[in-house]
Amino acid sequence: MASLISLASRSIRPARRVVPSAVRALSSSPVHRAQPTAEASSSAAPAPPLNPKIGQIVDQIAGLTLLEAADLVDALKEKTVFNVQLTKIDAAQKAKAIREVKAIMPGMNLVEAKKFVESLPKTLKEGANKEEAEKLQALFKGIGAEVALE
Repeated sequence: MASLISLASRSIRPARRVVPSAVRALSSSPVHRAQPTAEASSSAAPAPPLNPKIGQIVDQIAGLTLLEAADLVDALKEKTVFNVQLTKIDAAQKAKAIREVKAIMPGMNLVEAKKFVESLPKTLKEGANKEEAEKLQALFKGIGAEVALE
């Protein structure tokens, strides 16, 4: 046991000592940064003038705390996320609606899709973006169903 301790103490190296003159030399050395050339600055397109309304919004967002910014993100998500609810189906188009519901919900079999269509109103899709929600709405309106976006 004593031999292990002596072996371990020999293998541990002392920490390197930083020489103050080396630190001073590094900290006082000039930093060379590339300066933009006239060609590089002229090739970049000038930024378009900022709309005053957008400028005010940017200033307000910049002044938010982290919690307020998180609340803003949640509020914006609520405005851009929709629930698609199937409210009514034309009786003559019931078979088409069942096929569409089964196609949209892959885990659903034909019997479950039939029960879904017969027990309206039901939520067809939750958390859909605007494009997807409008696509589903157009699809079901095309087969004679009523769809509500919430």
